[in-house]
Amino acid sequence: MAGAETVMIASAVFWTLFGAGLTVAAVVVLRVLSDRDDPDAIHPQLREALDHMSDGVVAVDGQGMVRMLNPAAQFMLGCDDRDVIGRPCESVLPGLLEGGELTLRGTDGRTIALDASRAPRAGAGPRLVILRDITERKAAESIDVLMHEINQQVLHGVGLDGIMPFVCETLTALHDLPLVWVGLREPDGSIRVVGAAGEDVERLRALNIRWDEGREAEGPTGRAVRMARTVLARIDDPQWEECLVTVRERGYRAVAAIPLFAQHGVVGALHVYTHDRFPMDALRRLELLAMRLGVAIRIAIDQRNLHLQSAAMEAAANGMVIADRDGRIEWANEAFTRLTGWPLAEAKGRRADFVLADQQPGTVAEWLGSAGWRGETMLARREGGSPAVDLTVTPMRGGDGRVTHYVLVQEDISERKRVEERVRYLANYDPLTALPNRGLFRDRLQHAVARARARGAILAVLFLDLDQFNRINDTLGHAVGDEVLKATVLRMSAAVRSADTLARVGGDEFAMILSDLPNAEAAANAARQVLAAVARPLEVGGNEVHMGASIGISVFPGDGDDADQLVTNADMAMYRAIREAPNSYRFYGNAMNAEVRARMNVERELRRAVGKQEFVLYYQPQVEAASGRIVCLEALVRWRCPDRGLIPPMEFIPVAEESGLILAIGEWVLIEACGQLRQWQRMGLPVVPVAVNVSAAQLRHQDFVARVRGVLADTGLPANLLEMELTESIVMEDAPAAVRLLGELSATGIKLAIDDFGTGYSSLSYLKRFPVDKLKIDKSFVRDLTTDNNDAEIARAIISLGHSLNLKIVSEGVETEGQLNYLIQEGCDVIQGYLFSRPVPAEEVEPLLRRGWLTPGKVDVAMV
Repeated sequence: MAGAETVMIASAVFWTLFGAGLTVAAVVVLRVLSDRDDPDAIHPQLREALDHMSDGVVAVDGQGMVRMLNPAAQFMLGCDDRDVIGRPCESVLPGLLEGGELTLRGTDGRTIALDASRAPRAGAGPRLVILRDITERKAAESIDVLMHEINQQVLHGVGLDGIMPFVCETLTALHDLPLVWVGLREPDGSIRVVGAAGEDVERLRALNIRWDEGREAEGPTGRAVRMARTVLARIDDPQWEECLVTVRERGYRAVAAIPLFAQHGVVGALHVYTHDRFPMDALRRLELLAMRLGVAIRIAIDQRNLHLQSAAMEAAANGMVIADRDGRIEWANEAFTRLTGWPLAEAKGRRADFVLADQQPGTVAEWLGSAGWRGETMLARREGGSPAVDLTVTPMRGGDGRVTHYVLVQEDISERKRVEERVRYLANYDPLTALPNRGLFRDRLQHAVARARARGAILAVLFLDLDQFNRINDTLGHAVGDEVLKATVLRMSAAVRSADTLARVGGDEFAMILSDLPNAEAAANAARQVLAAVARPLEVGGNEVHMGASIGISVFPGDGDDADQLVTNADMAMYRAIREAPNSYRFYGNAMNAEVRARMNVERELRRAVGKQEFVLYYQPQVEAASGRIVCLEALVRWRCPDRGLIPPMEFIPVAEESGLILAIGEWVLIEACGQLRQWQRMGLPVVPVAVNVSAAQLRHQDFVARVRGVLADTGLPANLLEMELTESIVMEDAPAAVRLLGELSATGIKLAIDDFGTGYSSLSYLKRFPVDKLKIDKSFVRDLTTDNNDAEIARAIISLGHSLNLKIVSEGVETEGQLNYLIQEGCDVIQGYLFSRPVPAEEVEPLLRRGWLTPGKVDVAMV
């Protein structure tokens, strides 16, 4: 045993070194205090010093038996020194004597990471091993390793369904946990399990877990997501008694739900289960992991969305280009290559307008620096050809508001343009003879009258009717009739000057404009030449055909000052020729003014009728083509004249439009139709929308929309039960204004239909912008569509065009099963005509509404 003086000196040196943090050196000094008679004995002074150390110390004798554990070592290992003293070190603390880093399981079941270092032997005494708890450090390192692997998987495009199971498996092994799972919050309030490991994984996926509300959202998961904080639930806590029934049954003692945070809040929760008390140090480590894991999840979700967006752009049917701020291409999809013939590798770096055809709009100079650009333009394909595209250029801006890139979308509209050109041709030309039709004839006549007026020149309008042409169709067939028409047109064209206009304005009616005539006799000469040409026998299909014609002539300026008057007077003269002297011509004369006087009488009586409201509405059902279900009622006005009885609209509507009385009549129709439908609705009838016709005068009235809204408010009729029909020519009179006006009506909830489609001139670029719901095929195309290929082709084109614009197609004037079958075959949506029902008065509509459908050919109402 060391002397007292030595003990005092060694003790003083020990406490000096120990106070300076030189623990190992201090222990070495104290070893001189060992009992030399008993080498494994521990001097009391040494024992006192070891008890004060924060590092753990284990003393092992020469036989490898544990002789002592200081308090710090007992705390680290979770045991009492009596549990291990006298036992072999290698059995109770394996690997301790070898030193270095090691992992032990404490007697309390915890896994502990330790750094063991043997103190140098300096004299007698047991071997001393100094322990430092590095559990926290190793856990932090393991989290760093885990996050590194997660980040690598994210960068390599691994989805959450691959990353999250890996995370859960790693955590179960790292913390010896029985069950770990990750759930993400969904917009519908549910929690989607994206990864799980351990026990009960399959049962877990079958559970209905929510975060929004309800019993399923009151568990730890729902609360952690909603409150954005960790929720630790123990089975012995009364507040979780109902929520943790299943957890208790499976033998778990606690569950922790740890929210996963990303940039915009909580994106989900990490869940860990234990069979024992939940170690709080482990919980803190998991919370740190969850903070970093949430960011990784957000990045993975963003990468997935970017991948989906990129794939969608690549797979898009439209050509898509991303250009830099100077308009140079940085990226383009496959559709761009298909459209232009230029692969990205060769287009990259070039100005985006290099694919435009010469002199085409949409150049970089036009949209550079602007708020965007949109328009139709033509591309120049690399292999040749010029497809038409609808080009949209949208600027992309950075955080400072400056343009960084442009996105170009090229929609191939070549097919639509071809259909548009075909429809435009059919709208202006007769497909059989290639002559201008009535609409184009009227347009040319207006221009010719304007020129003649300006020059003080003479022009003549000739209307021609082929005599007995129907007899040819009836006896020789329509195919022969068509050939006769084409041959006759060639002869008539040769009989007039090339500068003159020859148009087909009806089945067997033609019209001519003869400009810059020296006198009226020149028109007579032309008429005689045409009559002579028509009268020559024709050889068609082995048949010799003889025909004649009757011509009426009106001359500007004597017979009319505008196009409409000249047409009317030429038409009157033609019918005079038919009545008085077929196969000849007649000039318009003053005696024909009797018809004008009759028209004035009609106007006078009509004014009286407006004042006394001598009108009544009849309703004609529109039925669904496939089922016969009634889907709409068109309101048709009739004039109940005290002297002449019921007068159909074609006899007074033209006079009403010319005199301006159509405004009053139109407003009465609107009020009456809305009021009647509202009455049927109050009676409990299953009502359908009512359609009313709108005139040009009504549409031009400055407060028309306000008047319509007022009628709806006064009658109480919902706007979606009102449909307005406008003719093609009306909306095209002022297309930009019509776009605005129809937009206001549509915004109110009113349905819109274009009536008599195909008889006027529609620009499809405007038609796309009109907020209409239906196109109505004019009955003039329906009447002969089963016997006239031209009418059939027009009907088919209108149906195809309408469906390409997502519009319903209504066919009016359907009177035969053949017409119905053809229209159904071509995809017509709605049918209107005598085949299903004539227009009927209001009292006869009620049983139709109750029944709800109609059968073709079962018309049992009186003819009107």
